[in-house]
Amino acid sequence: MLAFRLQVLFLLALPACRSAGQEPVSTAEVSSVPASEPAFLTASDLSIRSGVDTLDATNAEAIAILRSFFELKLQSQNITSYWVSTDPAPGTLAFADIAYVEYDEHANLKYFPTLMRIASLDKGDRLLTVKWAATDSTGTAADVRYVFDFLAHRTDEGMRLDRPLKHNTLNWQREDFGDLRYIVSPLHRFQQEQALEQELDVQRLSRFFGIAMFPITYYSFKDPADLFRARGFHLHPLMFVHETGGLADYGDRVFSGNDRDAYTHEIVHLFTTRKFGVERPDIMDEGLATLLGGSSGKPYAWHRENLRRFLKENPTFDPAGSTNMYNQFFIDKDTNVPYAIGAVLCAHILRRAGKEGLFKVMASGTDPWPALAELGVVKSELGTLVRAELELPVMEVE
Repeated sequence: MLAFRLQVLFLLALPACRSAGQEPVSTAEVSSVPASEPAFLTASDLSIRSGVDTLDATNAEAIAILRSFFELKLQSQNITSYWVSTDPAPGTLAFADIAYVEYDEHANLKYFPTLMRIASLDKGDRLLTVKWAATDSTGTAADVRYVFDFLAHRTDEGMRLDRPLKHNTLNWQREDFGDLRYIVSPLHRFQQEQALEQELDVQRLSRFFGIAMFPITYYSFKDPADLFRARGFHLHPLMFVHETGGLADYGDRVFSGNDRDAYTHEIVHLFTTRKFGVERPDIMDEGLATLLGGSSGKPYAWHRENLRRFLKENPTFDPAGSTNMYNQFFIDKDTNVPYAIGAVLCAHILRRAGKEGLFKVMASGTDPWPALAELGVVKSELGTLVRAELELPVMEVE
């Protein structure tokens, strides 16, 4: 049985998010609440809305495999009996963002699934729309949290589930710029000049990290809601929370919900995954992405000045207490304080120890503080360091 982790997924709608390749990626990418004796869904916990045709043989097979998914998804790493993935994320990470959605914040089963609709597709495939909802004392769905489409494929082994991303984007506009392949939502107007800007930034990152160029798939969306829909969601708690957002995901993919064709922050995550692997320190990874690629559409220098002003106005604020990338708060809506602190820390290391020192810390695993201590940086003195760095000229990174 898998060790149980109730994962609260932040990664899709944050103004700048972690790479899903990290704990999982873009990438998704996750905080967790452990439960010692979790309850798991069973096949019978899937309800079926009246009116869904359960007598059709293909529908019945698709329903059976959906029941298997709910029963097995958290209890075995082997997903081949119910899932065949066109998603490059390995194993259960292909559906990490829907793996735990039946649980509340206390790791109790609360939101039970109901199959709402089955749509017939080409080649005997089916699209299964599932709702997760809590019910009141009368059994009525009173709190609908998620609605998601599963794609049920006809395979040689029978029906298997998959994400609908490839199906949903099959006929979307494609554009190629160097190693960038753009897949463009009909709601977004492709901007060639932004793509050229992104191509130059990718070349810059290739030089900075000492990594050869590699193919990148860039999904361009109008906004986070457009992004969620393409990935299969009709409803998600974070779908309309932020005006912009995105992620870097497995398979060297970037999902941009910014209505832009340049999102260097997330592309930095693709490079750091290749350079340092998936076990990277959050504060350094998000900090470096902000230093090299900005955040929320604003450059590092802009966020740096926001942070400098904030610390001047709040002299008792201790940056050491804001190094958890999931406990986020913002200055003027756009400056993510933990990201900005991480960026200033990265600039300090570059100024003090160059790329060699920075890369050593980035490669040190999820806890950067032992490696930082070798460079004279200790967490208890982070506030002094950050304030001092902010009084120096902006660190220009080539």
